[in-house]
Amino acid sequence: MSRANTGNIAFATSRAEIYLPEHDRSILDELDNRGWKAVPVIWNDETIDWARFDAVVIKSTWDYQRHIEAFKSWLEHVDECSQLINPLELIQRSMSKRYLYDKSNPFLIESRPVTNLESLPGRIDEAIQDWEQGVIIKPELGASAEGLRMVSRAVPTDIAEEYKDALPVILQPFIPSIRQDGEASLIYFDNVFSHAVRKVPAEGDIRSQYFHGGSEEVYKPSDTELDVSREAIRHMDAEEACYARVDLIQLDSTPKIIEIELVEPCLFLDMDKSATARFADAILSRI
Repeated sequence: MSRANTGNIAFATSRAEIYLPEHDRSILDELDNRGWKAVPVIWNDETIDWARFDAVVIKSTWDYQRHIEAFKSWLEHVDECSQLINPLELIQRSMSKRYLYDKSNPFLIESRPVTNLESLPGRIDEAIQDWEQGVIIKPELGASAEGLRMVSRAVPTDIAEEYKDALPVILQPFIPSIRQDGEASLIYFDNVFSHAVRKVPAEGDIRSQYFHGGSEEVYKPSDTELDVSREAIRHMDAEEACYARVDLIQLDSTPKIIEIELVEPCLFLDMDKSATARFADAILSRI
C-alpha cells in the first residue's frame, strides 16, 4: 500500500525507557539533519495516531513482555498504517527466544525449554547435575534481562513462585568467562556488519546491560566471530532486517550465540563514528 510521505519517523519506546537509550539518541539528530522529524513515542500511548508516521522503528519497548498480547496487536496495527521496522513477520518470530532450540545451528549455546511449572524444579536440578558451573534461567519472552537468574548448587524453594507467570523459561549453562570477558555484541545494518562492542557485567553480577551496571567498550571481532554472527542471521532468515544484533560468548575458545536481537536491541551507535549514518541509511531505504 502506497502512502504519502509526512516527513515523520517514530521510534517506539516505553514507559520503562521513554526516550531513546543514550547510546542511540544520535539517530534523532542524524535524521533531523536529513530533513526528517524523528521523535520517540511510547508504544502503548493510546492517544497516538501511528498513521501520521512514515515509519515506526521499534527501539526501546522494554516492557512489551509484560503486555505481550497488547504488543502483538499494536504491531499488527502499525504494520497496517505505517512502515514497521523491523518487518512484522520477522519481529513476530523473534520475540520469543525459541530460536535458541534450533539444533541445526551448531553455534547456539545449549538451551533447554521448560513449559510446565510443576516440572521446573526437577528440570533445574537435572541441569545443575549436567552443568556444574551453574544454570541460567530466563523467560522465553523477555527483555532487559528481566527474569534472568543463576542457580548453582540447589534449586531455590521459591523458584516455582518466581516463574509462575513467566513460563515458558529457558535453561542454559552458566559460562564463567562472562564475568571477566563479558559478551560481544555485533551489530548489522542491512545485513552488513557495522560495528561491535564488548559488554562486561559489574562485579558480582552476570547481567551485562549498562542499566544493570555493566560497562561497554569498542570491540574488534575475530573473523570467526563475524562468520558465526552472519550464520546466526542466516539461520533466522533475517537478511532483510534493517538492524540486527548478535550476542556472542566464548566457550572453550569458540564463539557461541547466546541471543539474536531483532526486536528492540540497544545498537551502541555512539561506539562507532559512522554507525549512526549507516542506521539512518538503512531506515530511509525502507520509506
